[in-house]
Amino acid sequence: MKKLKNKFILIVISIIIFIIWIEIYKIFLVENIDRNSYITLIEWKWLLNNKDLILEKKEKLKALDKIKTIWENSLAIIKWWDWSITRLWGNSILVVKENKVDQNLLNIKISFKLEKWKSWSDVISFIWEDSYFHQSFADTTAAVRWTIYEVNLEKDYIYVESHEVELTKKTWEKKIIPEKKPFIISKFSFEEILKFLKKYKDKTWQELNKNLDKKFYLELKQKFDKISSQILKQNKKLQEKINNIWNLTEKQKQDLQKQLLKNYQKLNFISVNDIENYKNKLNLKQDLIKISDWKTKENLVITSLYDIKNLEENKQFTLLAKNIEIIWKNISTLKNSNIDLNNYLDINILKNIEIPEWLKDSFYKNFENIKNNLNLKNLNMDNNLINSLKNSTNQSINWVKENLENIKNLIK
Repeated sequence: MKKLKNKFILIVISIIIFIIWIEIYKIFLVENIDRNSYITLIEWKWLLNNKDLILEKKEKLKALDKIKTIWENSLAIIKWWDWSITRLWGNSILVVKENKVDQNLLNIKISFKLEKWKSWSDVISFIWEDSYFHQSFADTTAAVRWTIYEVNLEKDYIYVESHEVELTKKTWEKKIIPEKKPFIISKFSFEEILKFLKKYKDKTWQELNKNLDKKFYLELKQKFDKISSQILKQNKKLQEKINNIWNLTEKQKQDLQKQLLKNYQKLNFISVNDIENYKNKLNLKQDLIKISDWKTKENLVITSLYDIKNLEENKQFTLLAKNIEIIWKNISTLKNSNIDLNNYLDINILKNIEIPEWLKDSFYKNFENIKNNLNLKNLNMDNNLINSLKNSTNQSINWVKENLENIKNLIK
């Protein structure tokens, strides 16, 4: 009996030691996570601080490092620690100003200067109020959030492939550059698309990066698939706190926001083409909006604006309706935003789409509320579409009426 008791005590002690060892190992792993950014030469030759570096061998980057790509066909890729990337073509010079990313991507401070030639960046993180991704060039700074964009000093333009970039000159003059609207750097003004295509566009560079971005997304997806089930489990555990948000202290709300944001950062890159993961991303976004401060909420709502066009092109009308609902329910956060909503809210997306009339009516009503409350006079509905909405079902009308009061209260 005594031997059995001693054996049991030994087993318990062994389990306790094992648990302690696991926790120590976890701490060791966390403290030793590689949070550095790296650059890798893909083709030809480049220099880091005037030192020749080896093809395909990644090199760690730090503040004040100067990167030079040698010869026209050189290609180097910076992988920032938040998973975003910047590519440099031949004859480019880039100086790293700041490269600080914390473990959970809650604080991202990346800035660099392009001194010569051209770069292409794919920024995949959600940039909230305590973070930034800045690129400077030609006395101008580009503030970027979840954006794919090109800065081409050789051809004198900036081109946004998706979403938007905010430019600020040293004179404090500002411009918002939406997607697919070419912008001439030296003139600090937009260019007509036909003139841009004929005179400026660097087609070879753009096509190369678009193809590389497709491969980049697949790499991100593979990384995400390994942790997706873990994130979903964590989100379910947090759901009870979200449902009882009014019972939380301010400190508890802040901690909850950080936990949600930590998970959202891992989903932010997910595109509308990945339907199931996008649904999870959208649900998490709605939870995060409930708990977030005003500025973070505004930035989250803006990401729903970004998705509208792509959802329509992919005919994902249920998800499109959900995004529009997110926008009008949080419309007050956009009233002081410097984003031009006319670039994203086009009522013509409702034309010639085969969806139930009640859903069309919901779209129409929500677009009109957004338009009227934000003075977006350029959003017009044609008579044929208006007439087609007159026969909408009572279900849709009641749904809209029920929520109109909420819109009024938010606007107040």
